[in-house]
Amino acid sequence: MRRARNPSSESSDSARDVRLAHQPAAICAGTETSAAEAEADALRRCGSRGETNCRVMITYQDQCAVIVEPHINGKPFSTGIVKFVSTGSIAKASELGKSDCQQENSATPEAHCVVVHAACSYPVFREY
Repeated sequence: MRRARNPSSESSDSARDVRLAHQPAAICAGTETSAAEAEADALRRCGSRGETNCRVMITYQDQCAVIVEPHINGKPFSTGIVKFVSTGSIAKASELGKSDCQQENSATPEAHCVVVHAACSYPVFREY
């Protein structure tokens, strides 16, 4: 299970790499064949929506990832702590993300954590 990863330490040879750029109004996933291409694509698409504060928040390769946000009365809790989790399945990442989110936001008992983005990256077979 990976909760976050340093993008500068990543490389991708034969598998797709995914980077998520997150800004409250924009969640973008790049699905390219190299880590650098995926990160650039995610940031470009996030910025194309007018956002100026886009950052890569999680990277994953050959895994599934979720973004879990705390909500109050069905709306995002603006000062809550958002969790980014990747692991082998959406179900497991969701379970871990919701649990972590509830724990991190326990000072606000009315906050209910919701999966707002879920996706998987699968290996790409290359014949040599």
